Amino acid sequence: MKRFYLAALFASSAILAMAQCTPDPSNTSPGFYSEILTDGCVNANYSQQLDIVFAADTVVSTPFGPLTVPFDSIRINVSGLPAGLSHECPTATCTLIPNIGVTPRTCMLINGLPTIATGANGTFNVDIEYWVTLFGSPQPFSEAKTVGLTINSEVNVAVVNANSVLTAQSGSGSFQWVDCDNGFSIIEGETSASFSPTVSGNYAVAVTVGECVALSECFSVTVAGINDINPANFQIFPIPTHDQLTLEIPDFKGTFSLRIVDTAGRVVHEATISTAKTFLDLSALSKGIYTVQLVQNGLVSVQKLIVG
Repeated sequence: MKRFYLAALFASSAILAMAQCTPDPSNTSPGFYSEILTDGCVNANYSQQLDIVFAADTVVSTPFGPLTVPFDSIRINVSGLPAGLSHECPTATCTLIPNIGVTPRTCMLINGLPTIATGANGTFNVDIEYWVTLFGSPQPFSEAKTVGLTINSEVNVAVVNANSVLTAQSGSGSFQWVDCDNGFSIIEGETSASFSPTVSGNYAVAVTVGECVALSECFSVTVAGINDINPANFQIFPIPTHDQLTLEIPDFKGTFSLRIVDTAGRVVHEATISTAKTFLDLSALSKGIYTVQLVQNGLVSVQKLIVG
């Protein structure tokens, strides 16, 4: 599990700046490894290696019959990469000079910052130019390949900050809230679209869609406990609850506003609390996780509620 999302994003940027691929020696049969690369996303750093293994020679038809000849050189040309991406080879011209007795292999690093989505099943072209010497004369051969690379739309990392509840606006993907004030470490268990901090601070959400991870900006949330209004904290029970929830404020003073908020940030129940002990009918709520917010004089205290 990724513990520090921002550090991971910085690390990927550093990799792009200094990357150079090395062919994987475990690939021994001629071919592309692989013919479909991992998906990327618009405005998310991308870096994937494509390994290619070649045959050492080819059979050429001559007036004297078939003749096996070794390749003198192999050159790779790439076209049609998604906007914002480029390719790098171990040599500047992407040319390989095979050695006798050694399997010809090379690699390409496809990297950059994609700027336009390709739509489903995106591709780019790899044209291979082989040269052999035939009866003292250099002769070219060519091969065209298509490699799959899909760039998806940009991950939506917009967040609404309202009533001390942060709600991610992405309609898809998975979520992980992180603590900006603690090295962007993950907050255990906070993987819903909505997050109600119990401690004042700065928070962000990492949104994962497919293979893409994007981090929102940090949002400041100020949470004041009931003890900032009154020396006593409030209590709710039973947890989990089914139909009726009991709320107690041991040292009750004044009137409070109560809100119950679901994981999408929607207020599903509101009430005015004017007694030290209140019974709430929650039979209309669906099973799930909610946040109970108690508000007085602009100060908010929150507790997590489970309806089972």
